[in-house]
Amino acid sequence: MKLKVISIGQLKNNPILEIQKDYESRILNLSKSVGIKNLEIKELPISKKSSIKERQKEEAKIISQHIKQDNLNVFLDGKGENINSVDISQIISESSFNGKDLVFFIGGPDGFDEKIIKVANKIISFGRVTWPHKLIRIMLLEQLYRGITILNNHPYHRN
Repeated sequence: MKLKVISIGQLKNNPILEIQKDYESRILNLSKSVGIKNLEIKELPISKKSSIKERQKEEAKIISQHIKQDNLNVFLDGKGENINSVDISQIISESSFNGKDLVFFIGGPDGFDEKIIKVANKIISFGRVTWPHKLIRIMLLEQLYRGITILNNHPYHRN
């Protein structure tokens, strides 16, 4: 199984990029034991259109190029199901068990176009507050690492 994070927006040279690299390394060190062969983080451009609807539609076109029906497509959205770390570990386990690549999508500052989000297999949320996109990617990577440690009975996660 491949693990992918597809995100609108770029970190560039940012201190947060160092945190991302740390979690990438952590995930790759433990991932093979849960069936993950590699981790790919793909940054997509933020739309420069003038209206929210136009930006959402343009970003949806870009995102749609990365959606495959054979994958488990998980969208992060404030309207999604509020989940916890054990839920993340179950998503990883389900995808691995079913032999599907696991792809997480993080939308742009205006969120997802209503049509593109309908193709999601799951829509999840890390709470009802608004998070900066730079941080949500790090939070997702941390939760993926935590989910893998849960599946490995590693002491990182404590109930």
